Amino acid sequence: MKRVFLLVFLTTLIGCDARTSQPSAKTAKDIVNNLTYVQDQRSGICYAVVEFAHPGEVGSNSAGITYVPCDKVPAEMLGK
Repeated sequence: MKRVFLLVFLTTLIGCDARTSQPSAKTAKDIVNNLTYVQDQRSGICYAVVEFAHPGEVGSNSAGITYVPCDKVPAEMLGK
């Protein structure tokens, strides 16, 4: 199930990127390692959020956010 969420997340993230090159395996691993799961207190909806800098590109940062089912996020990984 984690692979499905990763695939959906990366597809969303890549689809929003204006770059023409595909991320490397290291970049994908960095993205997964920097995921933060949050729950919106107003709606109860959960999201996976990632923010990272592009090495060698000063001032170039990326962020991505996508919906995830709350019941699929381990409690210890869910920030409130």
